[in-house]
Amino acid sequence: MKWREPWGTSIRQQPSFDPLGKAVLKDFLLWSLALAALIILSSVGESAAVWTERAGRLWLAPAFGGVLALILYTVRWLSPRKIDFGPNGIVVCKSDQMLLIPWGAITHYGFAKVAGSPALQITDSSGAIYSLLLSSGLSRSAIERELVENTGQRPNNSFKPKPLRGSA
Repeated sequence: MKWREPWGTSIRQQPSFDPLGKAVLKDFLLWSLALAALIILSSVGESAAVWTERAGRLWLAPAFGGVLALILYTVRWLSPRKIDFGPNGIVVCKSDQMLLIPWGAITHYGFAKVAGSPALQITDSSGAIYSLLLSSGLSRSAIERELVENTGQRPNNSFKPKPLRGSA
């Protein structure tokens, strides 16, 4: 079974958009250094006049590095979460991040309404609760069958839904 979370509701589950956050600054630094190194390496073996001309263009490295970092962060932030069942557990992918919830670590699961959307809520052995939003055309029975087959447990629909970030 494989699905994508409803995009609008999924966006509310993640941290708010932060264009000056740690991830953007790290990408900015990496892109700026890589572009500066490219400018410097392209001048190797050139005359002194070419060196001074290219050194005057080094300001382009942080300018383009900042733009690239911001574009990549925005694309990552806007990407939907994709959920898939694999042989080792449930895999949740968002952009370049992956989360594996192993079958053996699932202690409870159940179906609930979270912010008006149907969701599969999973509790693992460490006590963490994962809310995986279900799209409207998804077969709940197919998901339940897969979970029963791999965990040996029936759904527990008596636990309270975890509220989404940004919802009151």
